[in-house]
Amino acid sequence: MTLAHLWKKLIGSKETTEILPTDIVVFIVGPSGSGKSSFLRELVRNENVQVNKGQKPCTKHVKAERCRFNEIANDIVVVDTPSFHTYVDPDGEDVMRSWMNSKYTKQCKAATVLYMHDIAAYEKDANLAVRKHLDTFRRTFPLGNVIPQTVHILPILDRGMRQPVPPERIAQRLASLRKQAEEANASMFPTIFDGTPEMAWSAVQELLEREASRTGMSPIT
Repeated sequence: MTLAHLWKKLIGSKETTEILPTDIVVFIVGPSGSGKSSFLRELVRNENVQVNKGQKPCTKHVKAERCRFNEIANDIVVVDTPSFHTYVDPDGEDVMRSWMNSKYTKQCKAATVLYMHDIAAYEKDANLAVRKHLDTFRRTFPLGNVIPQTVHILPILDRGMRQPVPPERIAQRLASLRKQAEEANASMFPTIFDGTPEMAWSAVQELLEREASRTGMSPIT
């Protein structure tokens, strides 16, 4: 099956507050404005997820969407995490830790991280460093619960910028992100997210296939 077929098998999705032992969990992590909520919206075509135009996006709560599919036994739970290091209340780390302690209490079948990074963002801002966000995210896990070890970095490009990013600058930013991925022991998608639901599900399908290869679990077909 091609990557986009997973999206076509989607029966439906709904917000959930429970993680089950049979679930495959995908945590969406990244700095403020990296497109996490937009990615989830396109993933499930959920019109209730909105990003306000003209305002700096900042996810301030945890949203978990349970996705069910035809002919697939395990649900995919996609968790949109709050932004860290934003200097605005409520603190994202505290919000995430509270959610983990109350909702992520059972051992799930598998868990992985989809890390989103806007290559148009100011690259010298220390708060946008991949390692910094991943370290903060990992601190939120309850003691004794398994922390996802695999991280898959998905670059995005904010097409709404007033000044388009020149191709040579895009290449430089991608090279810098690849270096950060290597330092964080993470893999990186070869293409930039184009904002479509088909590519969103392609990204999820690919990281699930990578996880299946790593753990030996049955791949989603």
